[in-house]
Amino acid sequence: MRTFLMRHVWMFLTVSVALAVGGTWAVHADERRGERTQHVVIHLGHATDDIHSAVMALHMGTNLAKHGAHVTLFVDREGVRVADTRLPIDTLTWAENNLGADYDDFVAAGGSVLVCPGCAGNQALSAELLRDGAVMGTPDSVAQLLLAASKVIDF
Repeated sequence: MRTFLMRHVWMFLTVSVALAVGGTWAVHADERRGERTQHVVIHLGHATDDIHSAVMALHMGTNLAKHGAHVTLFVDREGVRVADTRLPIDTLTWAENNLGADYDDFVAAGGSVLVCPGCAGNQALSAELLRDGAVMGTPDSVAQLLLAASKVIDF
């Protein structure tokens, strides 16, 4: 009887430790490899109506991406124009900052752009007219993005 109990206690402890270590490993695997797991959403509702905000959002996003964060620029309202190829954003500047160059730097740093589908429709903006690095959102993709965010920064 004693051997029977010891064997079951041993199996219970082995399984418990395996689950605890496995669960911890799964949660912190990225951190153990030195990777950051921050998922940052930068919300931008402005473009030509507030170039300063658009430039700042792109600068912050580029900086965070360079520091290892997964950064998505979520654009809605007037902000969808940043992703619109019909708008020559390389001609828009604020305090010596070029909006087109800042957008390209953001995408080159690993940032992505998710476009609000309803707001894009209000601007007659289709997926075919989006800049490189931008994708048209869906209600589900917008919800998933925001629910998975570690942080949301608003401009």
